[in-house]
Amino acid sequence: MSRMAEYCDWTIDAAPIMYSKLYRATAVVELGPTEDDFGQRFVFSHLGDFETREQARERAIAWVKRWINDNFGHP
Repeated sequence: MSRMAEYCDWTIDAAPIMYSKLYRATAVVELGPTEDDFGQRFVFSHLGDFETREQARERAIAWVKRWINDNFGHP
């Protein structure tokens, strides 16, 4: 499964990393530049530890979607 996801014009790169025997959920979130601004980029490096890469990926994407909704007023 791809680690990339799109949500409300944002690109989410959910890239779990191996930490000890677990996968740590991490994400890089970007909103591309427009004519009016330079865009935005955020890095979240510790969103929880999981037994599988897929669990970590799902957690990162769900967490980022909620963060976008809370901080940028999306549904």
